Amino acid sequence: ITTAVLGDFGTDNVLDVYAVWIKHVEVEYDKGEPAANVGGIVKATEVFDLNIKTLQYTVKSIEELGPAFRFDNYKFDYWLVVSTEKPIIRHKQPSSGASSESVRTYANGSTETITVDGKLYHGDKISLEGDVKLTAIWKSKITLTYNANGGSPVNKVPNQGNPIEHWTDDTVTVQSGDALKNGDQVFKYWSTTANDETGSKHYKTGNTFTITENTVLYAIYDDAPGSDSGKEYTLTYEKNGG
Repeated sequence: ITTAVLGDFGTDNVLDVYAVWIKHVEVEYDKGEPAANVGGIVKATEVFDLNIKTLQYTVKSIEELGPAFRFDNYKFDYWLVVSTEKPIIRHKQPSSGASSESVRTYANGSTETITVDGKLYHGDKISLEGDVKLTAIWKSKITLTYNANGGSPVNKVPNQGNPIEHWTDDTVTVQSGDALKNGDQVFKYWSTTANDETGSKHYKTGNTFTITENTVLYAIYDDAPGSDSGKEYTLTYEKNGG
């Protein structure tokens, strides 16, 4: 109870008093555990007095929650809705106001409903009518390595063959291997297996893909255009009337 409202005196001089109630709404942030993306032990809770039907709220960033909400070698991805008393209404923003992680573009004034297992991003504008619990989901560091696969010069391999760090689910643009040669053969494309086995994925310079795990790309070679290398010919002698 937050206040009392006095009513009128009745004919019997009895004062009527009415209770006015305000509901508390809690927004709980859980740091999570990046290795398993499950609930952690660091939490922050905001409590609001909801004396109107709906609370208008802006989702916080990891930085706003302080140093305790950070992990070394991990990058925050989004907030996972673990529980919510009532569906959350997200007010879609135009591209200029979209959260940096989500890269969403919406028409002004439109909304969408977010429930358990839904995703929220920092800066999202939402409407709440009940308690909400959010857990941080993290991206881990992974590497992409280019392998000359017997070719040379090795110093022409992207990043000289050293691992290149990325975050999980990053979009990678494949670098060039055009300067590589293997004997008389020239670079053809990158493959996810050294022997370019059946089922391997192939990437040419400038192709893009989503990296989800530590990946090695192997240079695959082929005869140079117009080259006779590796081809066999048959020489036949004719008597020509002799």
